[in-house]
This record gives sequence, structure tokens and C-alpha cells, in this order.
Amino acid sequence: MNGVRSKLRVRQPSTRVGFHPASPTAPVLETVDASVEYGASALSRHTFRAVDEVSLSIRPGRSLGLVGESGCGKTSLGRAVVGLAPLTHGSISVAEPASADRIPAARRLARSVQMVFQDPYSSLDPRQRISDAVAEPMVVHGIGAASERLDRVAELLERVGLDARVGAAYPHELSGGQRQRVCIARALAVAPRLLVCDEPTSALDVSIQAQVVQLLRELESESDLTYLFITHDLALLPQLVSDVAVMYLGRLVEVGPASIVLRRPSHPYTVSLLDSLPELGRRRSTKPRHQLAGEAAAASPATGCRFRPRCWLYDEVDEAARLLCDSTVPPARSVGSADHSIACHHQTGATTAPEPVEISPRSP
Repeated sequence: MNGVRSKLRVRQPSTRVGFHPASPTAPVLETVDASVEYGASALSRHTFRAVDEVSLSIRPGRSLGLVGESGCGKTSLGRAVVGLAPLTHGSISVAEPASADRIPAARRLARSVQMVFQDPYSSLDPRQRISDAVAEPMVVHGIGAASERLDRVAELLERVGLDARVGAAYPHELSGGQRQRVCIARALAVAPRLLVCDEPTSALDVSIQAQVVQLLRELESESDLTYLFITHDLALLPQLVSDVAVMYLGRLVEVGPASIVLRRPSHPYTVSLLDSLPELGRRRSTKPRHQLAGEAAAASPATGCRFRPRCWLYDEVDEAARLLCDSTVPPARSVGSADHSIACHHQTGATTAPEPVEISPRSP
């Protein structure tokens, strides 16, 4: 190439996913100031920070929904949890049994956390039979003899609502919903404690989405599973998770119980997201009451509050308040209760926000 060699600058992770003993009180997942950066090309020294100092925890018996617009960093955080994205700052720790074998960290992580990806077809090997795909994690981790793995594959397929005979098929012979069920069965093969679901229903038809959501709910109650459920569809959250974290340009802006965040949002970004949901009786020509203007500038986020350029509340506060938004990053603070927090300089809540779209809560 005329003597010119192109080279990608890849920042090496300075920290790795760690572990802590599982207990009834220890969080299943905990992140502390977790950041994910991607290196640029040799022509630029800039790096892109997709996740910026995110701290959250998921307690036993709870599942967390991570929401936000495309490009907000939620998938990068999910991939960092399973070790597929570079953690460049902070820490991530997952719970594992105290009696876990002293095996390499990567295998220990895979035994504790598994991921269900957005596109079930691209996450399956088209040349591999379904039975082999589901059995592969057990082979890699040395779980059971060959005959035991065959029995386990049949059990897992039936557990996700598929006939055991599907194991002889190839991915192209199945529907999208069936392929996603296969991916869930494969993720369950090593009996993980945490399942990271990255938009697992977005590539499916609406009727199939409902079936997959119902399956995930059943598995949660039957298998003591905890979910980190990544989605942009807020209407799905009350059916699957107990807590919600809202992300904007790599940072968390609101975290709290789903029953509070989705019914009485306190951050203006959450208000706008909920206000943009389709509502029966609203004409197509009717604009959302708190419309999101423009697009998120992921490459060059604003100083101070990153949401400021698109914030409807920014135009309603006085000049001194706007100067605070311009210059200072809003810290997380509690709103109403210790488990509900927002990163905003101003109190919004139901006093200025309209009553959001009614969303049915998940069953206990």
C-alpha cells in the first residue's frame, strides 16, 4: 500500500469484570463508574466514550430495564458486562457461587452471565444444527458427558417451547421467533444467574414478541434468573422488569422502580420518551406535548448537561438556572425515595410533566 500502513488505535482495558460471592443480599450485578471507550483510526487521536461513568446495581429478585435512544450506549454497557466490550474505567462485578471452581476468569464470567442478542439469525451459525448450537456452551465448559448433553438439549428446547425434534434442523429452517427461542435455550445451557437481553424482540413480529416476552417471564420465575433487559421500547418494560434505568449519551439520567419512573417520570428526557409513545385517541397530526427536538450529538456532547440542547425544561427556567445547565454536569440525586434518582439540576416530576401514557404493571 505504497509503504503506508493503517493501524487502529485500540485502548486496552484497564479493568476487567470481577466477581463477588452470591448471597441473598449481594447484588447480582454492580457497576461502579463503568466507562467504555472505542479507539479511533490512525488519522485521529480521539476516542469515543460510549459509556461514561455508569453506576448501577441489580439486587436479587429484581430485574433492570436499560432504555434510551439508539446510540445512547446501552448495548455497549451490556456487552461490557459479558466481557465483549472494553471496560476502560471503573469496575463491573457479578455474583457467583462461593464454591465456584477456580477456572479462568473468562469462563467463570460465561458461567455466571449470558447474553441474548438482537438478531437471532446472525447470532447462530448457519452451518450448525440447532442441537449442536445449544450443546456448544456445555461442550466448551465441560458440562456432562455426551449422552447427558443430548438429554439436556432436548430438555432446554422443550423448556423454551420448542419440540425436541427441532434439534435436527438448521437455523434457516426456523422462523424468527423459533430462532430466538433457540438463542435463549443456548444461553440457559450453563445455568447463568444473569441474562443480558439486548433488544431480544425488536427483530420479531408483534405477535411473536408477545410470545418471547411471556417466555422470559416464565423463565424468570422458574429459574431464579435476573435480567438486564436492553430496549428502546418502553411499553415492554412493565411486563419484564421491576426497575428502570434511562440512559442518554452514555450517562444515566434517571433510575428507579418501573412503577414510578414510567408513571411519574422526574427527568425531562424520560418525560419526553414517555410522551412520544403512541396513545389511543391521539391523532397522527398531534405532536407530543414535550417533543424531543433534533438528534443526540453522540460525537460531541454538550458541556454541562448533555441533554440541554434538546431539553424542553431548559426553555422554561430562568437565566441563572440555564447558566447552571450550561456549565455544570448534573449529579445524581434522590427524588422522593432513596431508590429513585435523577441527574438533573431542576425538579420536574408530575408538577410540570403531563400524566404519562397508562402502562400496565408487571404481574407480581
